[in-house]
Amino acid sequence: MPQTSLQTNRRKLHTFIKSNWVFYLTGFLLLLGMKYFYSRTNVNSLTWLLAPTARWVQALSGIPFHFVSYEGYVNHTYQFVIARSCCGMQFMIITIATLLFPFIPQMDTKRKKIRWTISILPASYLLTILVNIIRILLSIYLPVIMQKSLTGSFLTPARLHTLIGTFVYFTSLFLIYQLTVLLTRRSLHSFLPPVFFYLALVLGIPFLNKAWQNGQKQFTEYALLVVLVCLAVLFIYQLWNLLLKVISRSLKQRI
Repeated sequence: MPQTSLQTNRRKLHTFIKSNWVFYLTGFLLLLGMKYFYSRTNVNSLTWLLAPTARWVQALSGIPFHFVSYEGYVNHTYQFVIARSCCGMQFMIITIATLLFPFIPQMDTKRKKIRWTISILPASYLLTILVNIIRILLSIYLPVIMQKSLTGSFLTPARLHTLIGTFVYFTSLFLIYQLTVLLTRRSLHSFLPPVFFYLALVLGIPFLNKAWQNGQKQFTEYALLVVLVCLAVLFIYQLWNLLLKVISRSLKQRI
């Protein structure tokens, strides 16, 4: 019996690898190439992400931005720069990974897998711009609103910036994944993929690259803030699920 079970598992693994390895390899090489491109590029090569983001931020906020070569989109009044680090490239990479690797095995034909792989690229691009607009608007206005709270307290401008970025990016990634599961009607785990890919790319890769050695204290603080925000979002999600179950049971009892 154990031998039969082992053979069955081997066959399943063989079928899984045979059906998906091309798409996994393609996705891995694509993300590796994007990561390499981002690590070697400057702000002038990222206007395809920054320009639409800056235009929408300007339209929604009424705050004018002008492009400064090798610096970014600048507003001197607010002393705010939409720079290379604000382009959202990292979020786009994480979004592609989250929408590609868990969902590809759920597609039952090669044609569907190809269509899915192609479609998530423009979708991730548009979602990145949308999410980045929200993050930048909050990064502009929240420090102004909380100006008194940021003086001589634990919540410094740098920490607030990290909290805003982590909350917006992780929550958005989480919601994107949940909505994709609902729309595609796939039976996938509710939260592990977005958590894994977000933490792996935001904290795991810098740790493995030993980037933290350049500022161990800063990286440790940053990592703690990121993990705390992610745990808070997951706690709210679980609390919301529990509340929905309680309401559902209550309604069923009344009926």
